[in-house]
Order: sequence, then C-alpha cells, then structure tokens
Amino acid sequence: EGDGGGNPFASALVELLNAPALDLAQLQSGIVDVTRTKSRGFQRPDIKPAVTKTNWTLLPRTAGESRVALVVVFSDYTQSGGANSLPGAKLDLERIARAWENAGFETRRALDPDVAQLARVLDEFAIRSRDADAAALYVTGHGVEVERVTYLLPGNYPVAQGNNALETRAVRLARFAPALRARRINLLFYGGCRDDPFFGALAPVR
Repeated sequence: EGDGGGNPFASALVELLNAPALDLAQLQSGIVDVTRTKSRGFQRPDIKPAVTKTNWTLLPRTAGESRVALVVVFSDYTQSGGANSLPGAKLDLERIARAWENAGFETRRALDPDVAQLARVLDEFAIRSRDADAAALYVTGHGVEVERVTYLLPGNYPVAQGNNALETRAVRLARFAPALRARRINLLFYGGCRDDPFFGALAPVR
C-alpha cells in the first residue's frame, strides 16, 4: 500500500507531479526510485524510454500549452466471482486526477467501466488528445501477463474461467496507447501487475 492506502506507484506519481519542476528524465528516474522506496522494494516499475524530439517539460507548464488527461480505475470486483476489490485504487482515482489537474491537465475520470463503456471513453479521449499538445493516461486495476501479453481485468471479469476469457472479457493493455494522440508528448502509466498469481490462486492456467 502507498500513502493513505493507495498504490505506491500512484503515490510516487502524485509526489512527482507536486514538484516545482519536472522534466522527462526526472519523471522516468523518479517514478522508479520513489515507487521502490514507498513499496519498500516490492514494486519495480518498468519504464520505456520517452521518444520525443522536443525539449518538453512537465513542470512548470509552458504558457498556452493545451494538456488533457484521463484516469481509468477498476476497483469494484464484486461481480467477478472471487477477485478482491481494490478500494485503494478508487482512492488513487481522485488523487491522481487532482495531481494532473494541478499540473495543468484538463482531466476526466472513468471508474469501473465495463468493456463497452471503456471503448467509448477511449474513443472520446482519442479525439480530445488529438487536439492537445500533451496527453496523459493513467490506468489501474487487476492485471495479468500471459504469454507476454498484458491484460487489464474489468470488475465483472469471470475469474472462475481463469485465463480462458481473456480475449473476450479482458482488455489488452495495448488498447490504451492508441488513445494518446497529442502533438508533442504522450504519457501512459499502468499501475497494475504484470505476472499471473491472480489466476494461479483461483483457477488453472491453460
């Protein structure tokens, strides 16, 4: 758990977004170092180096720059038939959204959407981000990685089916990146797991 019961990764991001100045290099190194500290070494974020041709800085915000953000959280798993709900993730929804807003991002929230609702949310954000200079997307919930593919599990994912329902009832993490279409910089943060203990404890892996 992180600050106040949320995810240490989320806590690290919130702390960094409250800094007076922050560039991409500081964001990348900081999210790793602060997450490890807050989780006491339990969480180890993977970072893909940013690809940008501009000297973009997150903080302070460049005057006149258009920024948009989306925070997607799955926390209620009471309809899953066995997965634990994530009350800390619901806490993270608000504190991360506020942190993005404080950094100058026009931020929208999506709490516990089903697969169809999530598709509409991402399509709408793709339109918004296309007209922005910078875009950020944070998503979290129960996640698994099977055969090198990472999936995010909606709250009604049928855990009794184990890995067998991934393609029809879960969401590939790769589905989120295309919604980021800003002109200068696009940032994607995934705050879930990437291993498979979730199914190992509940159903056989096939």
